[in-house]
Amino acid sequence: METFEKHKVAFVSVTQQFNTASSMGRLILNVLLSFAQFEREMISERTRDKIAATRRKGKWCGGVPVFGFTIEETKLVIVPHEAERVRQIFDLYRRTHSLRETAKEANRRGWRTTQWTTKKGSTRGGLPYDKNRIYQMLTNVTYIGKLTYKDEIHEGQHQAIVDPEVFKEVGESLRKNGRIGLIRASTSFDGMLRGILRCAKCNRAMRHTSSGRGTKRYRYYVCGKAEKQGYESCPSPSIPARQIESFVVEELRVFANDDQLIRDIYERCHEQNREDVDSQKREADSIAKFLKEDHAEMTHLVATAASLDLIEATQSRIDKSETRLKELREAIDNHRPIRVSHASIRKTLGELDKAWDTIPPRERCRLMELLIERIDYDGVEGTLDITFHPAGLASLGQDGNFARHITETLN
Repeated sequence: METFEKHKVAFVSVTQQFNTASSMGRLILNVLLSFAQFEREMISERTRDKIAATRRKGKWCGGVPVFGFTIEETKLVIVPHEAERVRQIFDLYRRTHSLRETAKEANRRGWRTTQWTTKKGSTRGGLPYDKNRIYQMLTNVTYIGKLTYKDEIHEGQHQAIVDPEVFKEVGESLRKNGRIGLIRASTSFDGMLRGILRCAKCNRAMRHTSSGRGTKRYRYYVCGKAEKQGYESCPSPSIPARQIESFVVEELRVFANDDQLIRDIYERCHEQNREDVDSQKREADSIAKFLKEDHAEMTHLVATAASLDLIEATQSRIDKSETRLKELREAIDNHRPIRVSHASIRKTLGELDKAWDTIPPRERCRLMELLIERIDYDGVEGTLDITFHPAGLASLGQDGNFARHITETLN
């Protein structure tokens, strides 16, 4: 109608009483248009309210289900072999603490995202993993039996695939790595004691910060209370970063000669070796199940004369799965128990002093988080209490990356 009015054209309906040439006709048309717009908005609002109510009841309200689930009678139902793959991806991230490395390993194993076929016969999904897709999976609360609506999280009516404690652990690791708004340990001015150093008098965390001009920087840790309420509110508001970090590193070097620690690492190395084999066996079983389904799908596609692209995509997926399954079975058959002795562990830890300077700053921060639970600094008494994790440096064997880095550096 605006176009008609712009060119001074009147609209006259032959079958209905519409005539924009008169003032009454324009009034009636505008009233009808307003009602039509009102009806559209009401439909949109009712649809949004229905979706919100459905999600608040914990029900799935349409769309493609996330990997690991299928839909049966409007409910999410776990697909066992897909669920196992989801758990393995979570375990991969817990071991690597890297989205990129997790995605790389998932692709090496021939894993792909959810693949489905639309009603028009088009194929969607089945794509390689990247760090964004891994991040979306690791932060999806659907895997712990919940559903989201905007910023709200509600209990779902479906079963969880991932243990809530594992999900929480992965979320904390993502936050520490800076994926959700925290600063990454990527520059030479980042503090290796961030998150573990506390002011003993105020029982508040001490934040790493720096000041200076040009290229010259002065790093220090400041009490959270002093930072918010003024330096006069804390008896020991700050301490130079280099001073306290050097002291903690020296304590770690002494700790590296602990006999009990060496026994812990020895036991953890053998336990990790057994867990690696068990993980390979679980992955092989999962791939075997996938292959069985893929072969059945291929038979169906050929029998129904499906599109060539769909057949080629399925065959490519089968080839990659068979290659990965062969690799796993060879690795399991050729597996040999690790040969590590107390003497070799003692030697490696004894060389920590040499290797420390070669470890990247970001990994130093992670190393501190693995070894130390908290550090309480009392500037008035001049004391520093270091609380190590109960398992001590045995967590190095669990994480693996630092132990390998030290060994490779020394060799």
